[in-house]
Amino acid sequence: MARETLALYQRHPWLLQVNQARPVIGPGALTSMEKMMALIKPMGLSDVSGVARTRVYEEEAETTSGMTDAAFWEAQRPALEAAMASGAYPVMASLSEDTFASGFDHFEFGLRRILDGLDVLVAARGGDGGDGRGGEKR
Repeated sequence: MARETLALYQRHPWLLQVNQARPVIGPGALTSMEKMMALIKPMGLSDVSGVARTRVYEEEAETTSGMTDAAFWEAQRPALEAAMASGAYPVMASLSEDTFASGFDHFEFGLRRILDGLDVLVAARGGDGGDGRGGEKR
């Protein structure tokens, strides 16, 4: 999925400039989310989602639109409820109500996962290697 997403951005680099904090929720977007969640959910992770730019995009969207995130998502509720009731998105429909709650710190969660992965790399290379570069060998 990550490679498919990279290829998508390589084909359409302008997508990186699109504020995704308040996406248009259509069948294509829901199908993409369904595919991603179908891969992630079996991993036993809590139902969370986020990207590095989410916090900034949310602030930008609220400032430019004058509408709070809560008000935006409340306006989307009828379409999302209908889509989930359709049966076309079973994984998405199975997620807990607070999966995309705004109180979750996506940045800190992602940063911790990256640092955890670097800890494993450093340990596999035998510590910091005495060179002060955290085990990075060239």
